Amino acid sequence: MENTTAASEYFMMRSENLTFKGVKLKGKYSFQYIKNAVFENCIFDTKDAFWHGENITVKNSVIKSEYLAWYSDGLTLIDCTLSGRIWVPEVGELIMDDEDAKGDVLIGEQIRDSCEVWSREDQLSLRDRSLVTVTVLMAQGLTDSSFRTV
Repeated sequence: MENTTAASEYFMMRSENLTFKGVKLKGKYSFQYIKNAVFENCIFDTKDAFWHGENITVKNSVIKSEYLAWYSDGLTLIDCTLSGRIWVPEVGELIMDDEDAKGDVLIGEQIRDSCEVWSREDQLSLRDRSLVTVTVLMAQGLTDSSFRTV
């Protein structure tokens, strides 16, 4: 696919042997369960791309995301700009050419370490930490059915 704009949820889910050049995508849950894909000069504005993916290369692209490549193996980012806070846990292999210059990315162990800030009981009680956490999650729209009333 070349020089195309797309807006979709679950875009190209379970696809294989993909090549994208100059594609602009806005949507959620993009490219989940894909295998053997190359993306060049693309712009992705997607909540959680490349979940459960295998052998994915992204070159010279912009990725705005929250949860990138969970449970994926073989993700390579070359000269990419990452926008937003991107959480990348449980990745089998992630290769970034210059992770310090590209964006705010928390990977595997760093996620656990960032959560340890809330274990400081001398600063906030468990109740207050929980209230702050739930409030921040809800403000970001990160809720699931457990937050809904029946």
